[in-house]
Amino acid sequence: KFILSNSNASLNKGDKKSTYKSQHYTTKISFFKEHNKMSDVAIVGDSYVDNVDWSALFPSINIVNHGINGDITEGVLNRIDLIHETNASKVFIMIGVNDIKFGMKINDVFSLYKKIVSNLLKNNISVYIQSVILLGESNKKLNNSIIELNSLLKNYSHTNESITYVDLNSVLSNGIYLNEQYSYDGFSLNGKAYTIWKEKISQHIM
Repeated sequence: KFILSNSNASLNKGDKKSTYKSQHYTTKISFFKEHNKMSDVAIVGDSYVDNVDWSALFPSINIVNHGINGDITEGVLNRIDLIHETNASKVFIMIGVNDIKFGMKINDVFSLYKKIVSNLLKNNISVYIQSVILLGESNKKLNNSIIELNSLLKNYSHTNESITYVDLNSVLSNGIYLNEQYSYDGFSLNGKAYTIWKEKISQHIM
């Protein structure tokens, strides 16, 4: 079964609101409110972000992890003020796969994504849209939707010089699905994958 969230919430296809109002989401929001820190770079997103110690990957960078397992675009938009509070001048976004998993229309996901980016741009933040990562061959039925969303996001990145599109699939996939060497189950990334991810975004973070 395809599940990206590690939370204990019961989530059904189409039940997008429960994704970001789960106990895990509420707990993380509470933590951010009490322990938010000032940073130069914020990494924002779902489990792909939440599961990693970004400070270990970039020890010389003042970086904050604003990932929440199971999050969706509406969830990120709902907590956008907490991202602004970090005072980060660069924000890297990885969000959208859970929206697709729960059956949201791509245009609706894209619309919410644009609202997130537009909100960040108003504070003169440089936004880095990281492509939604393709799934492995066993979960590839969702990949057509992922490719469609990524195409929209890439084109959107050309509308503002403060938006950069980072194509992670160019180094993690064959263009059709996630390379099996970077995952044990077709969606969760392993350590090697994060090394590749780090190399791909290093030029933008440093």
